[in-house]
Amino acid sequence: MDSVSNKSFLSYCRESVSRSVDNNSKMKISRFLGSVCITMLISASGRVSALQGESIYIKAITGGVYTMVSETAGDIQLSFSGISALGYVQVGGSLGKSFKVFGFTGIALAPSPKAKTENLKIDTVYSMQTIFDIGMGAAYYWRGGLFLSLGMSLAQNYYKFNVYGYNVGTYTRHGWGSQVMLGQEFPLSPRFSLGVSGIFYYGRVADVGQPPFQDAPVSNIYGGLAVSLTYD
Repeated sequence: MDSVSNKSFLSYCRESVSRSVDNNSKMKISRFLGSVCITMLISASGRVSALQGESIYIKAITGGVYTMVSETAGDIQLSFSGISALGYVQVGGSLGKSFKVFGFTGIALAPSPKAKTENLKIDTVYSMQTIFDIGMGAAYYWRGGLFLSLGMSLAQNYYKFNVYGYNVGTYTRHGWGSQVMLGQEFPLSPRFSLGVSGIFYYGRVADVGQPPFQDAPVSNIYGGLAVSLTYD
């Protein structure tokens, strides 16, 4: 009876030790797998963040341009010219290290533009002429920071003037605009760069005035220099 009890006790001890060893092994394996999973998650999170950083493209642009706006209605010609302040914001993404696509909005504002007419006498003093744009574009970057940017947009003009002592503001109909920028960017940090570029713009809208100016085509042209700050 004692030998049977001793055998049972020994069997119980072996099973307990075996279970203890199994449990310890399982705990070690679980801890190891947990560590591996956490390491993989941290690594994957870092890669995702890096990809997100590379895919974001934001550029703020400001500068000065010379603007020429002209309108022809029959034998009547009306034109505006002057220095304009330029402001643009581009927001998009990178399809590669060299190719960017973006949406943009911008304005070219000429305070006190010079108005000139042919075959028409007006008692109007213009205090502001602006060109608004919202559109899509793409940019290509070469090694070294040289870039070329093209854009197409929905455009509209706004005029503020004083006629016979009354201040009046009026918009044109919507039309289209196009722009090209050629410039150079200089890195400030791994993400930010400072740029200098030349810009040229051409577009067409239509007047909403009374005949003969109703629906008369209006041409917008400007060109000049701009500086930019880019996050990429």
